[in-house]
Amino acid sequence: MKNPRENAAAPVPGPLKIRIDGKEREFDIEDPKLPDWVEDNKLTAGGYPYDKKMDSDEYDETL
Repeated sequence: MKNPRENAAAPVPGPLKIRIDGKEREFDIEDPKLPDWVEDNKLTAGGYPYDKKMDSDEYDETL
């Protein structure tokens, strides 16, 4: 039996080209800034993460 690592494809450097909803997109995992098409479609859950930090006095009062 052959070692699976012998036939493994080497990772390709640079951005990955993928097709989503019929449009070709590029995604680079090494780039710390998300592309607009990812940022615009990110998921949130019940308003979290919040758009801005709550004032500490208001937070203490709410608790």
